Amino acid sequence: MLLAIASWESKEIRDAMEASQPEAARRIIAEQAPFVDIRVIGEFEDADWIVKPGGGAENSDGEP
Repeated sequence: MLLAIASWESKEIRDAMEASQPEAARRIIAEQAPFVDIRVIGEFEDADWIVKPGGGAENSDGEP
């Protein structure tokens, strides 16, 4: 079993990366596809709010 976890600054940046993969990466993925079983087990969007250590919270715009 292999578990891969990755993060990007935003979903838009992640999608742009996936859309512009180098040809070598696409070739490697295609060559290995018959030997792997890929299952996405989850995906999430960043929360609209952030809990700060010591109490308090703010929304994604930095407002309380």
